Amino acid sequence: MSYSLGQVGRSQIEGIIESLLGASCDRVEETRDAIFQSVVDIGRKRHTMVLKICHTFLTKHNKLPKPHRIILLKLMEAIAKEHIHDISGDLASELIILGSSELTNSKEVVPDWQLAASGLLSTLGIQHARMVLQELLTKFKPGVQPHYFVVQTLGQLATSNAAEVVPLLKTVMARMLPMLGAAKQENMQWVFSNAIARFCEAILDFLADEQRAANARIRPEDFEGEVYSAYEQLFSVWLLSRESRLRLAVAEAIGFAVQLCAPSALNDQLPKLIPGIVQLYKKHQEHYFISQCLCMVLDASRKKNCANVSALLDNLLVVLHQHASIPVDGSSATSVKNHNEILRCFAVATKGYSDRVISFLLSRLEVTQEKIRVPTLEVLKHLINSCDDELEDKKPLVVSGLKILLSEQSVKVRRILGQVIIAMAHHHYLSLEGGDLMVEFVVRQCAIDPNAKAVTKQASDAATLKTLRDMNDSVLLLITTTITHMESVLWPYLIEFIAPVDYTLAAGIVCRCVATIGAKKREEEAEDYDINFDELVNLPKPPELIGRLLVLAGNPRNGQGRGEHVVNCMKALVPILHERLVDLWDAIVPKLLSYLSEQSEKGTWDQKHWEDLMLKLLSRSLDYVDNEEWLMELGAALGDKEKVVGRYSNFPEEKVGILHVSIYGWESEYHVNPDRYS
Repeated sequence: MSYSLGQVGRSQIEGIIESLLGASCDRVEETRDAIFQSVVDIGRKRHTMVLKICHTFLTKHNKLPKPHRIILLKLMEAIAKEHIHDISGDLASELIILGSSELTNSKEVVPDWQLAASGLLSTLGIQHARMVLQELLTKFKPGVQPHYFVVQTLGQLATSNAAEVVPLLKTVMARMLPMLGAAKQENMQWVFSNAIARFCEAILDFLADEQRAANARIRPEDFEGEVYSAYEQLFSVWLLSRESRLRLAVAEAIGFAVQLCAPSALNDQLPKLIPGIVQLYKKHQEHYFISQCLCMVLDASRKKNCANVSALLDNLLVVLHQHASIPVDGSSATSVKNHNEILRCFAVATKGYSDRVISFLLSRLEVTQEKIRVPTLEVLKHLINSCDDELEDKKPLVVSGLKILLSEQSVKVRRILGQVIIAMAHHHYLSLEGGDLMVEFVVRQCAIDPNAKAVTKQASDAATLKTLRDMNDSVLLLITTTITHMESVLWPYLIEFIAPVDYTLAAGIVCRCVATIGAKKREEEAEDYDINFDELVNLPKPPELIGRLLVLAGNPRNGQGRGEHVVNCMKALVPILHERLVDLWDAIVPKLLSYLSEQSEKGTWDQKHWEDLMLKLLSRSLDYVDNEEWLMELGAALGDKEKVVGRYSNFPEEKVGILHVSIYGWESEYHVNPDRYS
């Protein structure tokens, strides 16, 4: 028979809990885990009872083995975390004293034990930070180095409850700062550095809430003296250590500390500080904390208007670009984070010196090496997305500077340029002079033939080119469907790319985008839907467009299954192409789309039947128009046989289609203009 806790007497429950605690360090891992979870489950309903029994158990059994004590401390932390707002002040006080005792019972560092005690204290500090802080400060004795984990717990406490701890930090730092110079062991220097970083981080977090800071009457200036005193020890002494782990901790602490230094003090330090940080790159393989520190220094310098950074900027940009060029290891979190910090460094520099940063990057693009151009474009993409206001007056310069890449052969450069272009589209670059060339670049990539012998040396080349083409298909589609203001750039400009044979492999995505915009404008009866083909001389004339669309639709499974998009494009454009075709095409196009869909679902295809349908559409279209002048224009647009065959020499299936269409066109024109075919 099972009993709920409500059916069992208090003394029985206490006995059960004590028995579980006594067995919680069983040799069998599965048993330990089951007991741990059982006690946690009981704690969810009787947290005060369980915490008191754990406290009594640890206090009574002061010779309990360390592994057993660690388990009980972790148990208490788990239960306290779930009920932190329900733990009374008296119980919290008892637990804090116990945690402090466990933390410092051994003068030696016993990580598992002391981390468990520190975890309990940090959890209790979420609600009772002042009590935890006061208890930990009792461990600071004049002339005696504090326990390693006391210092570490203070740092954790500051970040876990900045609201309660920051108002007391001046007192804490007054106790701690005199001890920095006496810290000779590298592990103590490391933990002091880490604590200073956490203190400064907590202060910055506290000050970020201006209303809270005002209510507490706390200003950044209140900590300038203490922070600068810590900075001097960090930069002048500990940063010179031979221990790499310590140097990185010091770099992180300096990054937070400089944001709280007085402007004049920081400005005076910059000529030494920035070169000192940059030198660390040569001493370490992992650069994340160095880059983070550098970014914080740049940001603090900008916010505090430190003039000395200007003289250091040119050399710094060279260093940052070198590190932006290091390949990112996607499987390494620190490698990815470091790369992001380098990009942030460029962004911070741009907010203060946009002219110099953009000029530097554009000059880098003039170097033809792939290893220079790729990271430069990566940085530009980041700046376009993150520094829109700062680059507002630099947009024409950026567009102009990128033209040098439009004939680039490197696949890697073309891939990242496509990503830059979509960022430019989002931020209104492509509506500027030269923006149409960027769109043309994307369409050219959509027209790549991955299997063309002229560009493919091996199978991997074809796969790489296909990836490039597919990416640019996505770029063009995203620009069309997700960026509303791009309609004015793409319409009717994209129609230019339907007719040229060189763009045949891009016809599917181009027609899809034209159909998307055209259908929307047609439905809305937009003012700019109608096109003056006489003024827009680069656009193919309606007869040429009709012939080209019918040819493309004639082989619907080519060009990555372009048929649906071409047919939709015909419907979207038909009022522009000829008013007499509107009713006919509006009636027939849905049937053609339905046929394509049915054949796709069945997995069957009859090309001959489809060609018959298209030729019937052409025949009826010619009948509907029934205009001699227009028929002559159609025949002229199609050109003679030799011209047609030459243009489609690389597209044999389309060549057959154009000849079919041309024959109809020529026959129709012959009745109007027989002399031309004499």
